[in-house]
Amino acid sequence: MMPFGDAGGVPYVALVCLGWWHPRRQVIYLFAAVASALIVAAFAHFDVEPINVLTISNRILALIAIWVTAALLVMARRAESALLESNDKLA
Repeated sequence: MMPFGDAGGVPYVALVCLGWWHPRRQVIYLFAAVASALIVAAFAHFDVEPINVLTISNRILALIAIWVTAALLVMARRAESALLESNDKLA
């Protein structure tokens, strides 16, 4: 069983990906913020996992993965909107 906020778990990035199906792009950032808060909140649980350089770097990499995923999803959503708009103009 992984400790609370373990960055090795893919569910944090998957949480961000859930924002893709919502019509508003801001929801992607909201899910990224929630996932980031869960990772940061894990530092309060010292008894579950000791804090060392590996733990800190693991959390930092998870935060980077979350926010890069969110940025890529938003850029893809913008490109999709631009494509739909140009298709409407051509039609």
